Amino acid sequence: MSFSPHGYPAMALTGTLAVGMLATSVWRRSWRLWLVGMALLVGAAIVAWSFRSSEPTGSAARGASVAAPVVWTAATAEPAR
Repeated sequence: MSFSPHGYPAMALTGTLAVGMLATSVWRRSWRLWLVGMALLVGAAIVAWSFRSSEPTGSAARGASVAAPVVWTAATAEPAR
């Protein structure tokens, strides 16, 4: 998975805040700070997910088709379901 370059500062900031809060929770031995750190870590993952690149990678980028095969039916009075 690749990320958009304009999202790097936001990902760095949220990741640093999450890791800093988790380190503080270990240092102070606080469950409340640990929960806040875990919530910030989830928030950092959401920020990273929102800045993921939509460019195709792998076989899709090389032009390979991943579409399902087309099934032809015999001509009838009613359309196939």
